[in-house]
Amino acid sequence: MKRLLILLIVLAGGLAWASFSVPTNAASVNGSTISQGALASDVNAVAHSKLYQCFLSGEELINSQGQDQAPAVDGAGLQSTDGPYTAVNTAFVSSFLNTEVGHDILFQQAAQRHLTPSSAQLATARTELNNQVTSVLQTLDENQVACPNTTSSTTGAEVLATMPKAFVSNLVRYDAVISLLEEDLSGVGSSTADLQRFFYEHNTEFENACFSVATYTSQADATAAIAKVNAGTPFATVATAAGGGNQGCYIRYSIASELPAGNGIDTLAVNTPSQPIVEGSSYLVVEITKLTQTPFTTALGEVHLAVQAVGLPKTRTVVAEAEMRANVLVDSRYGTWIPKDVAVVPPTAPNQLDVLNASVNLAPATSTTATPATSSTGTPG
Repeated sequence: MKRLLILLIVLAGGLAWASFSVPTNAASVNGSTISQGALASDVNAVAHSKLYQCFLSGEELINSQGQDQAPAVDGAGLQSTDGPYTAVNTAFVSSFLNTEVGHDILFQQAAQRHLTPSSAQLATARTELNNQVTSVLQTLDENQVACPNTTSSTTGAEVLATMPKAFVSNLVRYDAVISLLEEDLSGVGSSTADLQRFFYEHNTEFENACFSVATYTSQADATAAIAKVNAGTPFATVATAAGGGNQGCYIRYSIASELPAGNGIDTLAVNTPSQPIVEGSSYLVVEITKLTQTPFTTALGEVHLAVQAVGLPKTRTVVAEAEMRANVLVDSRYGTWIPKDVAVVPPTAPNQLDVLNASVNLAPATSTTATPATSSTGTPG
């Protein structure tokens, strides 16, 4: 997976206020506004797609290695199964408003460098987005985390189909723009000549490699297997005994990028077992059985990814510095922008004594049909 997706969501229009007091923007970023009205349909779509919500939660679990959870979408108050949500979690609001602010800053950095994705680059980004979502679903399935209405073969495209086309297009644009920015800041260049030069300078990374894998539950077992191979036992025999074997043939860079950093696949010699590669609770031993030269045009997708990986550290630095300098204004009902933390934090909950009817803040009883709010504040009377 190229990168964990950063989500493009912001709360808008979840509550109704008197018209004379409603600002038109949820936030502004260096003068660029994040409109409440333009994003209202996106939030409603997220609130009504349990499948997409499961993906969001799963992505956060994977990104934090199980340490953090994404904020719940649903807040206390009146809700309906198939109508507009009248209440959402304030942590959800501030979290995704913070993400939208970060996206605007990145888009502004790209615009300053006159970087605009082409139709071909957007098509590539759409494929990458589908693959990223699919990868999250597969990881959840492997860890026995169930998403509603999914199977082991559910794809990212099916998940994204539950969301509005404009919403998905924004995510595609983000993926395409960050790729362009990474290439621009890599120092390699993005012209065909630049990419060809990089391809030949790193030729071994783009060879087509046929390989086999053996998987073990302990480092001692993996080390013992390597010793058997070094003593003359064919790796195929060792791998088969461990329930592994031939994995097919792929460009070497794509194999290495699917494994933890420092795996050594980019320089591994043919018919030589790798050192144990730690992946989760498993230990992998890889052997490349055949290498062939790959034409530049065939490896072009992997070349792009490799160049983007070179530019990733500088991109992070440039965006982080831009965030520190950014002039961000946030509607107080969505949260507060904290410059030193470069983050939107949720609004402070009111004192219980200030709430006229505290029961409205309690979660609704299950199996109760919600009645739309009718007061000017969007809350029940």
